[in-house]
Amino acid sequence: TQATQWMIGAAEIAAMKPGAILINASRGTVVEIEPLAEALKARKLLGAAIDVFPVEPRSNKDEFQSPLRGLDNVILT
Repeated sequence: TQATQWMIGAAEIAAMKPGAILINASRGTVVEIEPLAEALKARKLLGAAIDVFPVEPRSNKDEFQSPLRGLDNVILT
């Protein structure tokens, strides 16, 4: 919904304690992915587990694209 869309962005991530872990298993548009990726790369956050994404592949044949791919401190399901 619009009430939860992009609820967690750069400001909210910056307010988290250093070393926090963010888990999103709710809706793909709740967390802004770019600020999350930046915080993870900078090690502001210890890690993240993400089960939903703003844009998901249409099928298993389509490649999943995300700035979170390849980060060693992220679990993507």
